[in-house]
Amino acid sequence: MRLTGTGAGVLATSVVLGGGAVSLASPALGVVTVAALLAVASAVLLVASAPRLVASLEVDATLVRRGDHLTARLRMTPARPLLRVTVELSTPDFGPAVEVEAVGPPRDSGTPWTFRLRATRHGTVSLGPPVLTQTDPFGLCRRRTPAGSARRLLVGPATVDLARMPVYSRPAAFASGRGTTADSGETDTLRAYEMGDDIRLIHWPNSARTGEILVRRHITPQAREFVVLHDTASISYASEEDFEAAVDFAASLVAAATARDIAVRLATTTGEASRSWSEGDRCTAYDLALAFAAVQLRGPGAHEARGGPLSLGRHVQTGLVRAAACTVVTGEPVPALLDALREPALSGRLTLVCLGPRRPDEAVVRWAQERGAVVVDAADARGAAAQWSAWSGARR
Repeated sequence: MRLTGTGAGVLATSVVLGGGAVSLASPALGVVTVAALLAVASAVLLVASAPRLVASLEVDATLVRRGDHLTARLRMTPARPLLRVTVELSTPDFGPAVEVEAVGPPRDSGTPWTFRLRATRHGTVSLGPPVLTQTDPFGLCRRRTPAGSARRLLVGPATVDLARMPVYSRPAAFASGRGTTADSGETDTLRAYEMGDDIRLIHWPNSARTGEILVRRHITPQAREFVVLHDTASISYASEEDFEAAVDFAASLVAAATARDIAVRLATTTGEASRSWSEGDRCTAYDLALAFAAVQLRGPGAHEARGGPLSLGRHVQTGLVRAAACTVVTGEPVPALLDALREPALSGRLTLVCLGPRRPDEAVVRWAQERGAVVVDAADARGAAAQWSAWSGARR
């Protein structure tokens, strides 16, 4: 409990007037001084004696897409407080990650306060706890009380639809007696017959040709992954909004790949996030939001200084080498990132997606020509999606 600015001003004025009343022997100033002191004392007693408020925060959704709105309601007990009440709802973990607009206070004191929330950044956001401020009718004294508990929101990326995805082929089949079955992708290899083997697996043509009984052994070759490598170094982005646009597009790639039964791996340049989806795995909105919650700006990072060394990590480089294709999502790629992408012996296609207001410079163009990479340049995720779909359609 503390005095407001107005209350502190009234108290300071009453002290000055009291001194003047004593020195000038003025009854009028004395009356004004006493009245001011009584007003401040009454405000303090009124606020101190008012019952403490208890509140419960209700949110209509715990999973929301970045940029979408949701509604929060705050119910107070007692429902009809004696003093004037204001409510403050903050996001201590992420600061401005959620824009809060108070639609209340309600006209009927028995109805809950209503807030409109807009998620501006992806990730896990702590909303609240709400802070209730009780103020006397004259605005001289107030009491701020944290009421209720915080609520956790999972804010997912604002994905965009990708009309097309390139076709990623499987590796060549192993040499065998019968080749690869068209429907299952399985490859048959031959080995010598052992006691107990099913006679239906005997490969009679090769057995007759070699003079040795051979049986088939089914091997399913592993499908090669589509790797989405997200640059999370803060030096690569002009603003947080550019980074959020990059997250939106990277998430769109993962969603489009899993929807088409493409094996995909998500990795970051600084190594904090790694997640894989095999062929046939479903990726729900919750899975996507949870996977990208770990994809956050890092700084200073491994390549925070331009020209500094960047190590992608052994697991990332191994994934790139085995990838059928790799898409690097960044803002303005720094030389350290381009140099690191020269190292892995990539056998698949390489695409560099640059999100932000700046066009790729000559160094990026030369790197793409040397690497045989495709550069997609757009201001936001929707622009990148349009270019991506047009390029993917041309590759079919």
